[in-house]
Amino acid sequence: MSEVNDVDEVRHSLSHLMAQVVKEVWPGSLNTIGPVIENGFYTDFELNGKISEDDLPKIEDAMRAKLKDWTHFEKREVSLEEAQQIFRDNKYKIELAQEFAAEGKGLTVYTCGGFDDLCKGGHSDGLSNIDPESFKLTRTAGAYWRGDEKNIMLTRIYGVAFTTKNELEEYLVKQELAKERDHRKLGREMDLFIFSDLVGPGLPMFTPRGRLIRRLLADLMRQAGAKNGSQEVEIPHIAKNELYKTSGHASKYNEELFKVEGRDGSKLNMKPVNCPHHIQIYMSKLRSYKDLPIHYSEVTMQYRDEKPGQLMGLQRVRSITVDDGHIFMAKNQILEVVSSFVKIIEEVHKGVGIYGEHWVSLSLRDPATPDAYIGTEEDWVVAEKMLKEAADVNGLDAKQMEGEAALYGPKLDFVYYTVGGVETQLATIQLDYATPKRFGMKFINDKGEEETPVMVHRAILGSLERFMVIILEKTNGWLPFWLAPEQVRILTINDSVLEYVEEITSVLEDTLLMKPLKYNEVRFSVDNRNESLGKKIKEATELRIPVQLIVGPKDAGSRVVSVRTKDGESKMKIEELKDFLLGQ
Repeated sequence: MSEVNDVDEVRHSLSHLMAQVVKEVWPGSLNTIGPVIENGFYTDFELNGKISEDDLPKIEDAMRAKLKDWTHFEKREVSLEEAQQIFRDNKYKIELAQEFAAEGKGLTVYTCGGFDDLCKGGHSDGLSNIDPESFKLTRTAGAYWRGDEKNIMLTRIYGVAFTTKNELEEYLVKQELAKERDHRKLGREMDLFIFSDLVGPGLPMFTPRGRLIRRLLADLMRQAGAKNGSQEVEIPHIAKNELYKTSGHASKYNEELFKVEGRDGSKLNMKPVNCPHHIQIYMSKLRSYKDLPIHYSEVTMQYRDEKPGQLMGLQRVRSITVDDGHIFMAKNQILEVVSSFVKIIEEVHKGVGIYGEHWVSLSLRDPATPDAYIGTEEDWVVAEKMLKEAADVNGLDAKQMEGEAALYGPKLDFVYYTVGGVETQLATIQLDYATPKRFGMKFINDKGEEETPVMVHRAILGSLERFMVIILEKTNGWLPFWLAPEQVRILTINDSVLEYVEEITSVLEDTLLMKPLKYNEVRFSVDNRNESLGKKIKEATELRIPVQLIVGPKDAGSRVVSVRTKDGESKMKIEELKDFLLGQ
């Protein structure tokens, strides 16, 4: 078998092939767009009939049968009139052709295997030489035409494709793992969070167990922030629209703002960010260079009106809990402040067991879209230079990502992956020259003159929701011992051991855990229900309780306990239990 073309070109070509097959199997169906996506492709259809995922193997087989005829793509440049004639039965292709022509773009039609499609190109030389077992159709979904919920709902068919069968099989194994470890599935099994249609999409509610995890994470953020000189503040969840007009968020992110009107007609917003509020606290009194840096932080919610189609479990929500902080400083303090916070991020991420499974983005502005940002050209040049220097000094090996900057400045983003391979930004350090100027922030420098401070926006874990996605999927719910909402459960075989159980609980109550949070008592329960031991173990395991202590009459007689973890089961003397727990 000869070498195939670029895999993305093959994927694009396969989307054409799939469109031909679907139109043949469901005559009268209309294909719309069919782009390449990560690992594969999709095509949207207005179907003449119904399709289910049970139909996908049939489509795959038909695609494989046609591969031998897909040897060469023929390109034709056509006029709008010609395009309208070729696609006279497809209103979607005519709409696209008219739009491209109005924008002054050339129109091209590609033909392969007797199938015409309006397309700008990017195909392989043909598909006849690819491994017929290297692609697979994976699922169907609904999708609005042009992504606009006011338009017709189309049927989207997804596929994945690689250069070899082995690559495909490796990918499918990973996807099965991702399905097994999906945080939404784990959240249900472990009784951590729920969603309610009556409350609304993208608005998670956390059960007592889930709330406890979030409290522990918040405590860790406070502990880490204090090491960095952070002072905790608290702000309201609503503010006048004028606040966000001044910051620039109202104009740049107007569609994402939840808007509220007071009884007096005042225009308010649910807060999408916290920085303008922290700025107001800073500006409540005159500041001196001797006061700087000043570091405010809090663990609090923000609200973004995300599109319904973009919401996904805790990965993308409308109520976002952030460990948010802002550091106000003189220009000569930037490198020290940024370096100090890089060390905090490294320490915390190592402590929660995720550090090293990430990459760092040096997120810069896109010079081609200056209107997307606030601030002066001069300040942007300096800010990007300073943050790059900080990244280099701290050995971050940051990858420069143009167009990924914040509204007000460049960022260092610490990016992790879900089990399914979705990039997820957690920690961030953002350098901002622009916002302090917009608010007229000042401090008195060592010459007795007014000077504008520089601002760093920072987060250690970022969004608590996104962090929960990463840690749940990474561990398959077997959270680090310190983070497990219930760390120990005592499982009795019968009531004859209850007196001995009291001795065990005394040991647990006398044990104070020290890492990474200080002075935490062991969180435990006793399951002495009149149920079988098997059922008790099953329930404790589904909840991912890391240490299960099984106590029967023989254990009581020998003054031991059976210690069960995800790694196995062993006997332990009661005198050894405390040291064992301290080592978890």
